Order: sequence, then C-alpha cells, then structure tokens
Amino acid sequence: MHVFLMIRGTMKAILRLLFVAACLLGATGLAFGDSYSLANSNGGDGYVVGDYPAFQLFGADNEVDDNFTTFTTTVSAAETLNLNWSYSTEDEYSSWDPAGYILNGTKFELISSDAISGNGVLSIDLKAGDTFGWYVYTPDGLAGRGEIDVTPTPEPGSMLLLGSGLAGLVSLVRRKRAA
Repeated sequence: MHVFLMIRGTMKAILRLLFVAACLLGATGLAFGDSYSLANSNGGDGYVVGDYPAFQLFGADNEVDDNFTTFTTTVSAAETLNLNWSYSTEDEYSSWDPAGYILNGTKFELISSDAISGNGVLSIDLKAGDTFGWYVYTPDGLAGRGEIDVTPTPEPGSMLLLGSGLAGLVSLVRRKRAA
C-alpha cells in the first residue's frame, strides 16, 4: 500500500509538470515579454480582464458614442500568432458592438454584422515592430457591451509532447502495478 501511495504522489507531480509544460508550449503567438496597453478612444468605459495570452476585452457601455476600446502591443520579434477568439454582444446585433483585431492601424472585423456571437482561430504572421492588438467598437454606448475573449491555441507539437508524456505515465503505472 505504501508503494502505491508513493507512485500515486509521483504521478501527480509528473502530471502537474506536464500540464505546466503543455500550457507554456501551447501558448503560441506573441512573446510573454510584449506588454499590452488598454485604451478608450473617446472616454468610454471599456476594460480588459486578464492579460496576454488569455484575456477578455469589453467595449464601452456608458452612453459615449464612437468609442474604440483597444488592447494593443508593439511586437518585439517576428513570429506566428495562433489564438482562439470568441465574440458576443448584449446588443441586438454585432453591428452595434463590432470587434476584431488591429494590425498596424488597420482594423479587421471578425464577426458578421447580423450575428450576436461567433468564434474562430486567428493565425497571422507578424514582424518585429508591427503594432498588433484587439478592439471592440462602440458606436452608441447603449444596451450592453460587446466582448471578445482570446485564448492560446496549442501547437500540434505541444499536444504530441503532452500525449507522449501521458502515455509514458500510463506505461509506468502498469509496470509498477504488475510488479
């Protein structure tokens, strides 16, 4: 029984390490050293919860018209960005709270104007010095906020590493139990 508890404790520790490694390896995209800045262009009360690589950006809802809530950075090194995004609005249509990403000052909307929610994966190559970020536009500041949630997309190599580590653990446990 004592050996079983030792093996179980060791397995838990190894699983924790594998999980942390998979999270770190799976967080593809901008370097963790790149710092993001939040801004509201016209006095809106938009805000962000979390920080890169996983955050929620909320547009304004304080009756301020024509407000862009942005969360941007200047990219420190060339890299490929792979992130999941999910959008929703409390308004009737996304045309009242459109959202998307910004690359070097150009805004790219990610959701059709007649939807109230949607999701997808953004994969984009960035160069050092590019300005990149996310936005929620609020033309009226009424009837609720638009929101875009961003999370890392795991790399296939990370998933392979995690899977092989878990397979090795299963094999180790089976051998210990058989002994």
